[in-house]
Amino acid sequence: MSTTLITQSECEHWLRSEMADLYLLLGMSWWHEQSPLRVWITRADMGYRLALRVLETQLRVVQGLFPAEYHRWRGLLAKPDKFYGKLFEARCVAMLHHAGIHITQFEPQYLK
Repeated sequence: MSTTLITQSECEHWLRSEMADLYLLLGMSWWHEQSPLRVWITRADMGYRLALRVLETQLRVVQGLFPAEYHRWRGLLAKPDKFYGKLFEARCVAMLHHAGIHITQFEPQYLK
C-alpha cells in the first residue's frame, strides 16, 4: 500500500481539526520524517483513526499519572529508535492502571 505521506503542517492541521485532544497531548515534538505517527495520520481514513484514538487514551493515562515526567517522556516519541518502545510502555501503563494496579513512577532510565 503506497501512499504519499502528508507534510508536517498537514499533520498538525489534521490533528488540530480532527483530534484536538491528541494534538494537545502530543504537541508537535513527536515530528520526524519517518515517524510512524505520520503514517498513521496519513492513513487515518484507511483504518488508523482507531489506533490514534487508542494512543490518545493511553497518553492521557500516562499524563495523568506522571505529569512531571510526561513532557520528557512524550518527547521520546520523536526518536525513531524509541517510538515503539514508548508506545508499548504507554499501553502497559494504561492496562495496569485500568486493572487497578497502582503505578508510582517510571524507571528513571526510561526517561532518557
